[in-house]
Amino acid sequence: MAMRVWGVSRLRDLKVCPRMFVMKYELKKWIDVPNPNMDRGSHMHKGAEEAIEYGVIMPDEPMFNTVRPYVEQLQAMKESGLVVVKAEHKFGMDIAFQRVDFFRAANLRVRCAVDVFVNDSGKVLVIDWKTGRYKPEHEQDADFYGCMVDIGMQAKSTTVQYIYTDEPQFSFSREILDPNGLARRFYAEFEEADAYLDKVANDPPMNPAKHCGWCGDITCPNNKNDKAKALARQANTNVLFKGGA
Repeated sequence: MAMRVWGVSRLRDLKVCPRMFVMKYELKKWIDVPNPNMDRGSHMHKGAEEAIEYGVIMPDEPMFNTVRPYVEQLQAMKESGLVVVKAEHKFGMDIAFQRVDFFRAANLRVRCAVDVFVNDSGKVLVIDWKTGRYKPEHEQDADFYGCMVDIGMQAKSTTVQYIYTDEPQFSFSREILDPNGLARRFYAEFEEADAYLDKVANDPPMNPAKHCGWCGDITCPNNKNDKAKALARQANTNVLFKGGA
């Protein structure tokens, strides 16, 4: 059985449409097309990251109003010298639940990237900024990143906060109570996904639904992404994936 590198979002992509997953991750035939929502999210994340890492003043824009108090508190914690604060923290986990290099490592199983990582004498806080709306899947994301950070950093305790810039009333915080149990559950799902993909990789099934509006597989009869089709014709290629309608 092939051992792939996983993350919780990849697992969801597989459940959305196996063909899309194979084309995107196995065959690497996917190119993201920037859209206003993605650009806005990147702008917010960059502003918060530069403020935390380098003390740069965040833009005076409404979208930063929600995150500003958090960023200012993080800046103060970092300046105290007693707390480790990192923006855009990346790390990998291997098959033995050991923290390894994000890009290349023997038996690399999982890649994790969190917006903010705080370590206060073993008490860990993970923060994720969200410019979009709350989705129930974010609860799963919090469990995934929380348990991986807790185990990888050998934390005494780990709390995850999701901060929504546009709908702060939906922001939530959760303590990771059983990191080892959560990690084993996710790894079991990854093993099941590996076994499934080994069976269908040569002819993955399609799963037409709402995602057909942004999936850019021009060979798929359900594809509704006219931008992807136009770009594919312009590039004179038979298969070109584009994210975003």
